[in-house]
Amino acid sequence: MPDEAAAPASRSLRIWYAVIQGVTIFVFVTLCWIARKFGEIFKELGMEILPFPTEALLAMAAFIRTPAGSILMAASGGALVVLGLRGAFDGVLKKLIVGNVVGVFLLIGFYIQCLFVPLAKIQEALKDR
Repeated sequence: MPDEAAAPASRSLRIWYAVIQGVTIFVFVTLCWIARKFGEIFKELGMEILPFPTEALLAMAAFIRTPAGSILMAASGGALVVLGLRGAFDGVLKKLIVGNVVGVFLLIGFYIQCLFVPLAKIQEALKDR
């Protein structure tokens, strides 16, 4: 019985990985740009103390929007796509695809939690007044 991990992945599976990796990076960068507006809202509302996950997310998003962060994202994303297309990840390609899909959903949930919860707390505080 041949070992499935030793068999090379099909070309279509490699292409799927490249597409999903590209979508993952696109979603991440887009969320970083969306976080910019939330940062402005928090400043306008005078929220100087935010929960740590929110502060960390805003700092990371600000870094990704810098030229160095953009170059880092493009280089790492491009490298992952090229390595995937060349077969460097064939042994774990299916797991990487599933991991990327699950990771995107977790990332979106994390963003919603970090950015909307402080705003919900403000709304609750304003209702009490």
